[in-house]
Amino acid sequence: MKTTIKHAGGGVQFSSGSPAFTLIELLVLLAILAVLAGLLLPALAQSKVKAQGIHCMNNHKQLAVAWFMYADDYSGKLARNTVYDAAGAAASTSWTGGWLDWTLRRDNIDTAWLTDKKHSLLAPYLGANATVFRCPADLAVSPLQKQNGWSQRVRSVAMNFCMGEGEAKDKYGKAQTVFKKSADIPTPANTWVITDEHPDSLHDACFWVNLERSEWDELPASLHNGAGGFAFADGHSEIHKWQDRATLSPVRCQDYGVQYAKVMAGNQVDYQWLKTRTTVGSKE
Repeated sequence: MKTTIKHAGGGVQFSSGSPAFTLIELLVLLAILAVLAGLLLPALAQSKVKAQGIHCMNNHKQLAVAWFMYADDYSGKLARNTVYDAAGAAASTSWTGGWLDWTLRRDNIDTAWLTDKKHSLLAPYLGANATVFRCPADLAVSPLQKQNGWSQRVRSVAMNFCMGEGEAKDKYGKAQTVFKKSADIPTPANTWVITDEHPDSLHDACFWVNLERSEWDELPASLHNGAGGFAFADGHSEIHKWQDRATLSPVRCQDYGVQYAKVMAGNQVDYQWLKTRTTVGSKE
């Protein structure tokens, strides 16, 4: 770039002999920026996924602590973990309540199901903190919900159906042991309590694992780059990477039990991993 200064009638005039950048120089600069963006954006995305995973594990730990505290206050008896129906009804208060779906049902955004002790046995141990019930990566809402200004639902977690008393625990016959007290769990470090559930599968807060047939009745979430979060009965939490493609079903904002074809797990790695960490053989 050439710049000259001329004196004319006592004044000063500036003139430039050429543009600041040529077209080729601009194209080279844009190419360099594109390469840098290609290198940096995946790293930033991975950082976000990692941060969400850490946040999710912290949420699960807080829920597990509340679960422990409840048991301590009731002589080791685990919080009731019962089944709600589509009307939101249950025989008695559960560890947490509500029925989620893809309609404009109020349960989807009403945090009272999580923070009011009338609905949630763990509420007094969580300081009315509703955020621990939802993974930060779960932003799934249906088109109808989005049209009505909803950006998220209130809950993504569910509890292992073998934890605590509740209705319909004999759904799969005597294939499982239902743990009624914390002392009943023989291997706490290898028995999960809380997980994030796939948004299409999520309704009540009781997660069923079919222990008699190799079939996903409900599906765990894969919100962390193909992985799901779990809290275990010894207090630790972890993000587990799923191995089978069938486990990584995309969110369709449709009811899993009605709209999805059943995912037959057979001897797939993911199904067996979860099954062996859900319960132990029947004591009877």
